[in-house]
Amino acid sequence: MTETLEKQLAEFAFVPCDKYQSSSFGWIEPLGKHGSILTHQTDGRIMLCACKEERLLPAAVLRDTVEQEIEEIEEQQQRRVFPSEKRRLKEDAVQRMLPQAFTKRRKTFAYIDAKQGLLVVEATTLKLAEELCQLLRQTLGSLPVVPVTVQQTPSAVMSHWLQNQSLPDDFETGDDCVLQDQSDTKVTLRTKGIDIHSNDFTVYLEGGMRVIKLSIAWKNQLQFVLNDDLAIGRIRFDDLLRESTQALDSDDFAGRFDADFALMGATFRILFSELFEAFGGIDESIS
Repeated sequence: MTETLEKQLAEFAFVPCDKYQSSSFGWIEPLGKHGSILTHQTDGRIMLCACKEERLLPAAVLRDTVEQEIEEIEEQQQRRVFPSEKRRLKEDAVQRMLPQAFTKRRKTFAYIDAKQGLLVVEATTLKLAEELCQLLRQTLGSLPVVPVTVQQTPSAVMSHWLQNQSLPDDFETGDDCVLQDQSDTKVTLRTKGIDIHSNDFTVYLEGGMRVIKLSIAWKNQLQFVLNDDLAIGRIRFDDLLRESTQALDSDDFAGRFDADFALMGATFRILFSELFEAFGGIDESIS
């Protein structure tokens, strides 16, 4: 599988923007300068890395340039510049400015866990995750993946946890929480550093608000924030867990990367299983 995947990824390998290109997106080596292939496999999990480079054109500078050109035309030709001309002027200005624009690169990591049937993407927004999935779909020709859907509504289950002060084994709540009014999604309540198990807090749940984000500690191994769409963020591994790989040779980047990936993948595999079970299991009818 890895050899075939490697060839497919190579066809969509990252190439830096040329001077007239606004962006470029493709696959790079997960190990960066320390690697030579586009995949990194550990314990049956395959790591990938996508890189996007964009030329930065300040919107204000572009707008001022176009407006100045419009003013000159209107003054010299004593006529109004029509919308179609404005669009052309903007396109021409972009092409002139692109070669001088600075570039910015962003990496997005992901890994495939074939045993669990999961594609795990490290991204700060859903849009970035979907962007990587689209590139992988283009690379493979098809990619029949959908967001994980569970049997029970996560917001209702997390609200039940707080109302009844009862969580599944291995799970503990932190003190960060976001509530949302069911009748008006614009109404939210964000808390930090207060006792979310107190009567003063649970009265909001009794009044119809539901948990949409909740900080959780798991097995004294890691802490994270769980969203109502099952996305997890602000992940922090316990110091003792991280120390298990810190004893490796600091100069062996590949070895450290491999050990960290193995630790992360093994930990997440157990976490995801317990997390899905806490919400009634995966809804297999969704495909």
